[in-house]
Amino acid sequence: MTQKVKPNYIKTFILSSLAFGLPLWFLFMYLNFLNAGVPALLSGVLFGLVITAIVRLLIGRSDTEQKDMLGEEIVLLSGGANHLQPREAVGGWLYLTRDALHFKSHGFNVQVHQTVIPLREVKSIETFNMLGIVPNGLRIVTSNGKESFVVNKRKRWIREISALMNT
Repeated sequence: MTQKVKPNYIKTFILSSLAFGLPLWFLFMYLNFLNAGVPALLSGVLFGLVITAIVRLLIGRSDTEQKDMLGEEIVLLSGGANHLQPREAVGGWLYLTRDALHFKSHGFNVQVHQTVIPLREVKSIETFNMLGIVPNGLRIVTSNGKESFVVNKRKRWIREISALMNT
């Protein structure tokens, strides 16, 4: 049975609403659009709803993409992720099976791709903080180089991958 690392939709809504509503409010207040403060905050809330709906839509599509990519292979853990590439953090879905870590990007990225990292090639797992402060970076070091991802619940990914490496 696949374990999904599901995002918290309420948290997604609140954070995206604040991230866009507050800057718009400050900008409009700075530009002396005094009566534009409430519409700016409302536009942030509306944007938060749109982002939350997009996240839910992408999660629904992940099951179909998983079957297309992995066939009958058993997925032990899956979740949304960004694969850090030159000039783009490629959004997509990360899957962990008994033998490999699979990444499949969403179709609307500039650098659409799939990556498979066999677990037998993994030398170590490193962590990093995005922007130096957000603890969600996961770096997989192999004999061929490094692959970096941004994931939710990083400790869980490390625990599951490490357990498979030690078997």
